[in-house]
Amino acid sequence: MKEERRVVLLIASEDRLFRECLGHRLGKETGFAVGGLVDAGSVLARAGELRPGVLLLDMDSLGSLPESVIHGIRRTHPDLAILAMETRDTEHAVARLLRAGVAGFVAKREPMERLVRALKAVAAGETWAPRRATARALSGLAREQRGAAVRLTPREGELLTLLSGGYRNKELASMLGIKEQTVKMHLYRLFQKLQVRSRMAAVLAAGARQEPLPKAGEEP
Repeated sequence: MKEERRVVLLIASEDRLFRECLGHRLGKETGFAVGGLVDAGSVLARAGELRPGVLLLDMDSLGSLPESVIHGIRRTHPDLAILAMETRDTEHAVARLLRAGVAGFVAKREPMERLVRALKAVAAGETWAPRRATARALSGLAREQRGAAVRLTPREGELLTLLSGGYRNKELASMLGIKEQTVKMHLYRLFQKLQVRSRMAAVLAAGARQEPLPKAGEEP
């Protein structure tokens, strides 16, 4: 029987007890392998050695300028998915972190099963955050971006519009009347065209487009 591929996690927090407890608990979850438990200052070096699939980052321990830490990680490891944890979970706070470059957000008051779902989602290239906060972050980022136009099919344009709402693949499939596997196929082709690796990056690229999205029934 083929062994399931496990997502390698790097857990970073200045609180040693907190990160060790998380590592112990998540190490028992099927599909995950805890590769390292580090403080914030060791993230870059350990990520370079370990090449984790997801960085679980405790934002409460990063001081008053957590965005600068995220920017540094993104510059050095642009493909690393970052899942942020923080006590504050206001729409503004979450949007701020999404704009800084995290792939998802989980409030510390959430149960463990929700954290596990969030880790699996960001490992798969999805965004995990409250829908309104995601939309707010995307709206702000899209206004800041500029770029060249990309030719999309009507279906790709429709899917791209829905992505800004923060919907999951299963929800997208239901809304579009297609199979979930078909959604994944369209997303793959869309990401290839826009030269991005995530849903959020795709919407940002779309915000920079210089031509309108094609309407249903129109030729791309």
